[in-house]
Amino acid sequence: MDSAELSENSGPMNLASDSIAAGLSFMLIANVLQRGIGFGRNVGFCSFLSEEQLGLWALASSFFVLGAPLAVLGLPGTFGRFVETYRVRGQLPSFLIRIFLVSLIGTGVMSIALLVMHQALGHLILGVDTTLQTMALIVATLGAVILFNVSTELANGLRQSKIASMMHSSSSLIFTLISIVVLLVWPDWRSIVLAFGLSSLLALWPLWRLKPVIAESRSNEVAKLKPSEMWRRILPFAASVWTMNLLINLFEVVDRYTLLYLSATPEQGAALVGQFHSAKILPVLLTSLTSLVSAMLLPYLAKDWEAGETKQVRTSLEFSVKTAIFAFFVISIGAMVFAPWLFQYVLKNKYQEGLDAMPLALIYCCFSASSVLLQNYFWCAEKGRVVGLITALGLVANLLLNLWWVPYFGLNGAMAATAISGLAILLLTLISLRLVQIRFSWSFYLITALPLLLLMGPIAAMAGAAVVVILTSRTSAIFDAAEKRILDHSLLPVLTKIGMTIPSIWHFRDHR
Repeated sequence: MDSAELSENSGPMNLASDSIAAGLSFMLIANVLQRGIGFGRNVGFCSFLSEEQLGLWALASSFFVLGAPLAVLGLPGTFGRFVETYRVRGQLPSFLIRIFLVSLIGTGVMSIALLVMHQALGHLILGVDTTLQTMALIVATLGAVILFNVSTELANGLRQSKIASMMHSSSSLIFTLISIVVLLVWPDWRSIVLAFGLSSLLALWPLWRLKPVIAESRSNEVAKLKPSEMWRRILPFAASVWTMNLLINLFEVVDRYTLLYLSATPEQGAALVGQFHSAKILPVLLTSLTSLVSAMLLPYLAKDWEAGETKQVRTSLEFSVKTAIFAFFVISIGAMVFAPWLFQYVLKNKYQEGLDAMPLALIYCCFSASSVLLQNYFWCAEKGRVVGLITALGLVANLLLNLWWVPYFGLNGAMAATAISGLAILLLTLISLRLVQIRFSWSFYLITALPLLLLMGPIAAMAGAAVVVILTSRTSAIFDAAEKRILDHSLLPVLTKIGMTIPSIWHFRDHR
């Protein structure tokens, strides 16, 4: 594998796009910065708002996460898999118009329902009575969020990873700036909702850069895209994606409610839920980053799949997972080093149990990231049911382990249950890939298991990371010569653009 194999050339049938390695490296750097901004913003929210006000914003935010894909039936989630399919056939305009139209209808139906039944649905969403004005603000923000999500999914589907990353980063920065200004004037959770909606709209500014890309994709249809044929193919995929998102979100629900109801008293259970939330303040940054990496990766794999290059799909998958998981491991080490200061000085030592449980939360996030990225193979093969079955089995394992361990070990039991269930999902994914003759190198399994060192503390984890860097620099044991050339040709230019000019450290030795 070399850099040419992982890049696309512009042409009538080869869309000018970011290479998979360049897109991944740019996206990782941009979104690490973005998540850092988001973390600081969340700390600020805690300072400006009371616990009740902060809770109302959290509930509204959860509604946007769940309600936006529900309103559009998860259809924009198919862009990563099918934009390339219909583009090469000259059917992309028909495909996009139909998706946009159905999404618009779904958004309209949900918006009308929210406004007409604002009291009942407001109480369901927020747990409090909601005025028509407040619900109108939520509806407007929901529309902005849907528009932003559809736009970023389209950019990812067209393999314009830099544009998608720019939109996400802009949204985070603009949201932070507007929130600070509005909260100074109106310290209320609704001011954050307003800022969230405005930032989603203002972050659409990079869309103009998609105009030449879409123009390049236009061509006469080689055959008319029949609606029945299109919907039969994409609806099962969209349903699988939406179901998968729901199953993943249930993991946190299981943990929280077992802690709440299996504790000695409701007060103790509520306290443990708070400790659980604090333990995930930093790990949740990795969870959100995983979704972005996976969304960026799928269109590249789909392109190779449509071209019949299944071997290249495996090669690209292995390289991307190794790179992403090692980056997540290094970020986890940084989180463990930073966490004691955060919990002592910012959180005033109120969440010591959460701090103690954080390594398990970080390990789960790394295992989950490996699984999510590897499962892109089944999305390419349009076998989302395999992913759904694996996730459902992991969810059942999580529930059973929580029921077993929480009464005895409390928060650590819940975190351990989550980590073990994450490992189970990863192992089931690897087994499923072997059943379809997808096998990886031993270095792949080494990198995937690396997060276990987090249990031994940051010093041991740093030593493990240093060993990997040395082996990568001096040998071909971890990354082979071709993979290191890809890192050299994609990562270093991105670092240079942000002001980090460093020489290549790789020694290209091929020991085959």
